[in-house]
Amino acid sequence: MNISSGEVEVSGQKTFRAWVKQNFPKARTIFSNELLIVVFGHLPAIMLGQMMYWSDRTSDRAGWFYKSRQDWETELRMTEWEVRRSLDILRESGVVESKVVKVYGNRVSHFRVDYERLMLKFHVESTSIVEESSWF
Repeated sequence: MNISSGEVEVSGQKTFRAWVKQNFPKARTIFSNELLIVVFGHLPAIMLGQMMYWSDRTSDRAGWFYKSRQDWETELRMTEWEVRRSLDILRESGVVESKVVKVYGNRVSHFRVDYERLMLKFHVESTSIVEESSWF
């Protein structure tokens, strides 16, 4: 496949990435990890992956960042119910903390990934994860 902008032949994943970048410049790559999917399920794993992404890019030293439910729906292409359920699963597991703080006079949800609890959860569940999956 030739990419029309440069007639350069590229194969596989690189071709796809270049094509998406050229044709859909605002499209984002959403990160997830197989272990997160095994432990939390697909949608919470996708959300947690994005929370990890934003935690690394916030100016807050403790890793807090803010995002509205509507922001999550748009960013992750999830329904309101899927966002709420994913947040509930992650908060109930203890790997995500949340609080509501005013930003520019509006109440906005803030989130933080508790990496210590996340690693502890994987450590505790690692035996069952390995036993249940032939990939590890």
